[in-house]
Amino acid sequence: MNRPSQLIKASKVCTAVTAILLLGACATKTGEVFNTAHNQYELSQIESLDPKQKADLFEAIILADVASHKQDHLSAMSYYLYAAELSKDERIIQNGIQSARQAGDALGIEQAAKIWLSLDPDNPEALQVLLEAQMSLGNLSNAIETIDRLLLEANTEPKQYELLEQNVIGHDPRVSFNLLRELRQKYPKNAAVVTAQAKIIYNLASKNQKRDNMLEQSLAQVEQALLIDSLFTPAIRLKSHILYQLRKDLEVVTYLNQLFQQNPESAEISHMLGQLYYDLRNFQASANHYTGWLKDRPEDLQARYYQAASYYALGQYHLSLSSFRLLLGANYEPQTVAFYCGDSAQKTGEFHQAMSCFKLVTEGDFLITAKIQLAQLLAKHENIESALKTLRTSQPTEEDDQIKLLGTEISLLNQYDSQDIAKQKLEAALQKYPDNLSLLLKKIELYKLTKSPQKLFELLNHARDLIEPGAKLDRFNLAAAALIRNNDHYQLSIDWLNGAIEKKPDDKDLLYTRALYKESLGLYDEMIVEFKYLLDLFPDDLNIKNALGYTLADTGRELDYAQELIDSAYAGLPGNAAVIDSKGWIAFRKGNFEDAKKYLSQAFKLAPSAEGAAHLGEVLWQTGKQDIAKKVWLKGLELDKQNKILNETLKRLNVELAED
Repeated sequence: MNRPSQLIKASKVCTAVTAILLLGACATKTGEVFNTAHNQYELSQIESLDPKQKADLFEAIILADVASHKQDHLSAMSYYLYAAELSKDERIIQNGIQSARQAGDALGIEQAAKIWLSLDPDNPEALQVLLEAQMSLGNLSNAIETIDRLLLEANTEPKQYELLEQNVIGHDPRVSFNLLRELRQKYPKNAAVVTAQAKIIYNLASKNQKRDNMLEQSLAQVEQALLIDSLFTPAIRLKSHILYQLRKDLEVVTYLNQLFQQNPESAEISHMLGQLYYDLRNFQASANHYTGWLKDRPEDLQARYYQAASYYALGQYHLSLSSFRLLLGANYEPQTVAFYCGDSAQKTGEFHQAMSCFKLVTEGDFLITAKIQLAQLLAKHENIESALKTLRTSQPTEEDDQIKLLGTEISLLNQYDSQDIAKQKLEAALQKYPDNLSLLLKKIELYKLTKSPQKLFELLNHARDLIEPGAKLDRFNLAAAALIRNNDHYQLSIDWLNGAIEKKPDDKDLLYTRALYKESLGLYDEMIVEFKYLLDLFPDDLNIKNALGYTLADTGRELDYAQELIDSAYAGLPGNAAVIDSKGWIAFRKGNFEDAKKYLSQAFKLAPSAEGAAHLGEVLWQTGKQDIAKKVWLKGLELDKQNKILNETLKRLNVELAED
């Protein structure tokens, strides 16, 4: 056994330390305990080593731990593997594997796996590590031998698919696909292998320009798996995902419905169907499905969770609250459930229940939002002191979270205590975060600067001068322009962007935003010129294609070119609501009312907006469905009563809506 060259060079340095540690090593019934500065090891298989070998072992462990602590992963790997050869200790082997992975050394991973297998030849975890190395090295013949052993151990096809998904599908697609092709020849009637092939194609589709073609190829493969086993769950799930991505909503719903009717006791198929309804935003169907399922299976907490989420999405907060409370009692996803329990209770006016639920949120993604909503309720229903204490006892590490809490505290002080104290708190916060847009918004609100464009400009300019050029300044410029525009200072927002563009003349985001903002001033000719310039700079950008195509369609110009642009955007972004809306709008402009209605309905369902309501309503109105059109427009007004496009549409068509 050869010692690593680094170990030889370092041996003189470590001799004294090793001697001390050798004296500190203590024998136990199960081996020797050995401590380093960073770890403790219980070495159970070193009785046969002579004193020099033990010294080498302890020295290697010390150097490995030091190298690992310094994130010198390649050196750490060498030392751990040397120590693993001597000690045959599984923990040291695992450390060697981790260091080899961090160093990106597949040969090191392979060596560690072989040491592990020398101790336990049939260990499935060790075999999976060996397979990982062989796949990374492109050693197909050995990888097939290893995966064959693992497949025999995983003696059911669902387990075999899980094994393939975890250990094969995520590697280089060429190596993975070649390996699966070899396995397919050996196991032609194995649904797991065929489904794994389909999954690789499915994963590649998202990165391929011919996405739909690849999805169809994946679907053909998965259909072969289902011919082998029509109830093979991974294949059913994959087929559902493919059909969903291909926008074949009716087909996938019909497919899962039929399967569920044939297998009414299958929890897996039930959950797939319910989650599909939810993903399609058919929340009523999702709620109905889960409610029916839960009648005989009230203990199914996953179903209860989706039922609650469906009720919440429908705005049926009394029902969602009831389900979330049951889930809280079962301790299911406690942090998420506690938040939505609180939010549902708040929306139904059960404020004490809401506060009780929000207090249960102690960590995770909803913590800050829960603290803010709890503080707002406390200020309104109990006292401002309790509210402020709630905000001040949180100590988030992220600056954005600190700002959110500070902003809420300032708002509550202004509303329930003293505007002067709120201003003092705000000025102190701005001393610490002088360029934070959220705090600047608070200042604009407190000092009523939205009606004073000059003062607003001065404040934002002062903040901009404090920010170094870079991504933060870019974000600030876009946010400041949006703020100015949203307060109806349309020309000033363009002036702001002009100043930013002078310093970054070819910045895509700034140019794109300026072109969009010119719509408010009716500068359509300039918009088209700018979008065409942007497309010259970024010819593959699908959002620019969609924006230019929509603008041309909306102004009735170059409709064939607009169609070409929108079709290209749609091919790359088939699930994007704005692109789908454009697809419908160009169809309307070209007189294809059926396609217009289809796409505009899909866009409005996917992402309801006032502008989408304007478009869909106009198509319905022009095709004789005036009553339905009015309902859509009323829904649009609920979303944004001041929307310019919707109100202009109603005025142009001479429509008056009677709101309930």
